[in-house]
Amino acid sequence: MIAPEQIKQICSEQCGAKCCRGPLQATLSLEEAERLGRFAAARGIVSPVKESFLGNGFYLDLPAGEACTFLDKATNLCSIHDERPGACKMYPLQEKLTGCLLSGWVDPVKIFIGVPRSGERTNRPFEGCLLNMHNYLRATGMWGGAFEAIGATVDDNQNDIAAKFLESNADYCVFIEDDMVFKSNTAAALVWKMEQATRQGLDIGILCGLYFQRTDNPYPHFYRRSGIRTVNDERTLEHTSMEGEVAELLKGLPLTDDNEPYALSPEFPSIMEIDAGSTGLVAIRRDVFETVRYPWFRRMGAEIGEPGGTPPDFAFFYRAAQAGFKAYGDVGTCAGHLTQVPIGTKAFQEYYSRRLEIKEMADAEAITVS
Repeated sequence: MIAPEQIKQICSEQCGAKCCRGPLQATLSLEEAERLGRFAAARGIVSPVKESFLGNGFYLDLPAGEACTFLDKATNLCSIHDERPGACKMYPLQEKLTGCLLSGWVDPVKIFIGVPRSGERTNRPFEGCLLNMHNYLRATGMWGGAFEAIGATVDDNQNDIAAKFLESNADYCVFIEDDMVFKSNTAAALVWKMEQATRQGLDIGILCGLYFQRTDNPYPHFYRRSGIRTVNDERTLEHTSMEGEVAELLKGLPLTDDNEPYALSPEFPSIMEIDAGSTGLVAIRRDVFETVRYPWFRRMGAEIGEPGGTPPDFAFFYRAAQAGFKAYGDVGTCAGHLTQVPIGTKAFQEYYSRRLEIKEMADAEAITVS
């Protein structure tokens, strides 16, 4: 354990407070943005707080070569240390990803962003979120490239992205579909948690972020395999959405009562083992694609004994599991699935509450009849 005085000495003298200098963007809550604004006004300085591109959030913005306005230039120490934002408090805990002297000054891992396009259409909210994500990864040194694929089928797009990812030197590929809204640190948050899990002895090769079905029944895209069924004389792996498990984990998180996307820091217990997810929002480690046979995304082949009716996403998770890779879902990282408004945790919780009420009524009627 490093003592506080030693930490001050490392930050002030050895490091020179590199984490307080740009380029840097750090997500802020509304309360943090307002608090920093008050501190800046009291000191007669310009606030480093900026509103997001979509007008739905705030971030601390430090241009390249500039220090945070709250950094004491004489001491290289934070002048609002006890009241600093959560992103600043979490910085040394991100260890391997930060290049912080407190954790050995190692290079950040690299993240490759893949977007399987569903057509030539432009979704302005998505484009704004994607630009912010790219900027965040560049600012934090985690940029590993990007590729957007428009193919004949969804699995063509997915395979093209995976192939381009393997041509890069990136460590992780994060797929995100073009009908989402999300925080700028979403990809980084998923990878931080995978890296942290590895250090704690939990091997996570695939980590799905949370999002919900874009229908009146917005169930989460975390699934367990529940058997094999036959549809039109074709066998297929059957999957069931893990609604109850997701609802239970969400109870322990500090969430607001809305459908907005979020990316919580790794200290919150939010990860659950799953059998399958979707490529709408998922981080996949490089060695998964290096191990699983190409093409990674394809319907299962009945000719080789696989349940042939299984869709490409579920088939990929099945093959990864056969190769020894476990998949997990993170309810602490959530993207909004776009319709007229984003579908998020509020919509899911209302849907799940209705499901429970209907079940309770059905159970009560069954008892009355018997």
